[in-house]
Amino acid sequence: MKFVSFLLSDHHSSKRRYSIKKTVIMSFLMAYVFLFIFKPFSLGQYSFITQNIIITCYCLIAILSFSIAIIIIHPRKRKKWTYIDDILQVSLTLSITNALGHVFSVKLLNPLLNEVFHRNETFIIPTHFLLKAIVYVWVTGLVFYALLNFYSLTKLQFKNTLLNKNNNHNTKNLNSITFIGKNKNEHLSLRAKNLLYIKSLGHYIEIVYKNEFNAKIDSKTLRLSMNETEQLVELYPYIIRCHKSYFVNTIHVKNIISNASKYQAVVKHIAILIPISKEKITHIEKALSK
Repeated sequence: MKFVSFLLSDHHSSKRRYSIKKTVIMSFLMAYVFLFIFKPFSLGQYSFITQNIIITCYCLIAILSFSIAIIIIHPRKRKKWTYIDDILQVSLTLSITNALGHVFSVKLLNPLLNEVFHRNETFIIPTHFLLKAIVYVWVTGLVFYALLNFYSLTKLQFKNTLLNKNNNHNTKNLNSITFIGKNKNEHLSLRAKNLLYIKSLGHYIEIVYKNEFNAKIDSKTLRLSMNETEQLVELYPYIIRCHKSYFVNTIHVKNIISNASKYQAVVKHIAILIPISKEKITHIEKALSK
């Protein structure tokens, strides 16, 4: 039962699990290194150029298989991404790789070598080729999958350590708040009471605040998700996530206006109205009444 519960639980990287570009590049490199070093299917008997043509083709098949699989099974906005989803996606990728690789080897590889690249060599289908291909693809695929998960989990733990250190620091001094972005040397420290609101910009956030030195309204963009931001501001009860794309500092909220079941916060010092979702309106009103 524990194993079943684990499979149905949220993946540790949730919907941000896949960076398509990085995964494609890493898949190509991993497949290339494995094929070049171990030379399965007696690849060592061919010339260096022919070896590289065959290896490159198999690597491109792996990338194509991943692309097809992630179109079929991928994280969706309104559905949690579980470990079973992750395993199914990887299994589909490996299965497609086997199917495409077998068809390519039997039907297309030799015409490609002879007619396109004008090589005087013929790829000889080894004994038990399909069985060997299944073993090679699944073993290397699962090893790569384990390494990728280890990397993403280690990165997540490191990030959480930084967040915990920052939260511990802020616990001692709740007058200030520090945001640490993912890009190099990207951070912002300010008095928490000077923060006006935070807006989501995709993979970035825009922090709008009152500059205590010149009283002007400034803003800074950092590469940080809304969920990570929520962890940073959880020690400040007056900074509330009022909408999926906004946080607002209730210290600066003058009043709330409603129009056709839509709620918006009027914030001091700025002319922008901050949207409030129906699920958050009660929470915001309670914060304002304190």
